[in-house]
Amino acid sequence: MSYTMGKQDTEIIVEKNEVGTLQINTAREFVLGASGVATNENPSDDKCTPKTKETEVLAEKNVESLQINMAREFVLGASGVATNENPSYDKCTPKTNEIEVIAEKNVETLEINMVREFVLGASGVATNENPSDDKCTPKTNETEVIAEKNVGTLQINTAIEFVLEASGVATNEKLSYDPNTPKINEIEVIAERKVGTLQINTARECVLEAYGVATNENPSHNKDPEINN
Repeated sequence: MSYTMGKQDTEIIVEKNEVGTLQINTAREFVLGASGVATNENPSDDKCTPKTKETEVLAEKNVESLQINMAREFVLGASGVATNENPSYDKCTPKTNEIEVIAEKNVETLEINMVREFVLGASGVATNENPSDDKCTPKTNETEVIAEKNVGTLQINTAIEFVLEASGVATNEKLSYDPNTPKINEIEVIAERKVGTLQINTARECVLEAYGVATNENPSHNKDPEINN
């Protein structure tokens, strides 16, 4: 199997997750530094390697508890910096932002193995103010329609990803899950493949730089500490 940009480490990681380790029903999260650049150099899912940051701890926990087939999302401020300082899956810790409430709800209802997507405006600010999974509330944006459809068809344990143009505007106009419609970009190919293999409950995440451009060039899951230096 190969993708359009098969030389990227990210592609290799995705292929490994999809084909080699189907038991990992979780999403790779990216920790954004103040500059908005993705840093995920030394994640590890084993119990021997010390974890260096919160994302690695969460990743290991997700792998240990495979029933949590959901992704951590980051709330992007106007500057494009990720804010997710106090995520919690328990009912005791007060939630500090909308994403934490959504995350807890997803864990409480484990049958919803999908990811909340954010529609990015031209400014790169996440907008998802009125998501709803019921059929009565009118949907206000494409993401809500997609979310409801995913919940309606629980067998689709995958995430809709957005391809970010240089302007930071989400483009997802021609997404198709059928094998007859030609795909116009790599993310559509991946999405269709995921739906074709429903056992793959994982999500693609996009890393936003401060100016809203997706960067996912060279993440590495290597355990060698030297990689980080």
